[in-house]
Amino acid sequence: MGFGRPSLKLCLYLYLLQWLYSTNTIKLSLNIVSFYTARTLSPKQKLALIDKMMACAAVIHPLTTAPQVYMIYTTQNVAGISIWTWIGFTVLGLVFLAYGLAHHIRPYIVMQVLWLIVDILVVAGILLYR
Repeated sequence: MGFGRPSLKLCLYLYLLQWLYSTNTIKLSLNIVSFYTARTLSPKQKLALIDKMMACAAVIHPLTTAPQVYMIYTTQNVAGISIWTWIGFTVLGLVFLAYGLAHHIRPYIVMQVLWLIVDILVVAGILLYR
């Protein structure tokens, strides 16, 4: 299974979808998209679209934690941030990474490696500034 390099337009579209989902607007939007794609895309094209969306999400999802990492290192304030939560994320992330490696799911591997980097940065920041 391969996936091409996601375009900026697709990544921005996925970011918009994430925002719409968080505001509960996405349910209607997904119904419209599903209705449209069900009539216009072949099964192979739908799978290719999902692969591209996963490639973008694999990068965007871990980057959503960037503001937390930025705040830790610029303010040097870790009050209210639980080290045990982030250690748990790190340990469980290793399990997810092993799963992606075992099944050769490249977007999943990329996402878990990025999450592992973010998790380690947060844990290091907590240990450094507490």
